[in-house]
Amino acid sequence: MTKRAGGSEAGYQVWLRPSAHRDRRRLPGHVRQRIKRLIDDLQQEPRPSVSWTLDLPEATPKEIREAWEVRCVRIEDWRVLDAIREANDNSGSFSSPVAPRTAARTWRSC
Repeated sequence: MTKRAGGSEAGYQVWLRPSAHRDRRRLPGHVRQRIKRLIDDLQQEPRPSVSWTLDLPEATPKEIREAWEVRCVRIEDWRVLDAIREANDNSGSFSSPVAPRTAARTWRSC
């Protein structure tokens, strides 16, 4: 289950995994605030200039690789993964803060 972060008058809808909410609570206060601002800003700009595109593994089904764009933003030692799907009726952005070691194992380029 995912939770929607904030309203979206004009722009993208942002959903957070429940684990992202738990992980955010464990962050140092200054990092938590920066990540909160980043997630809020993703509603208007899902591809911030400080982010970069990640390649999905070849084992990922082609339909998913073609439908989703995965981006990464680094905030100090933490990464926020942002998966973007463009669709006519349901544009969305899905974000998850990831610990540095987990990100390094999962996404070599992140």
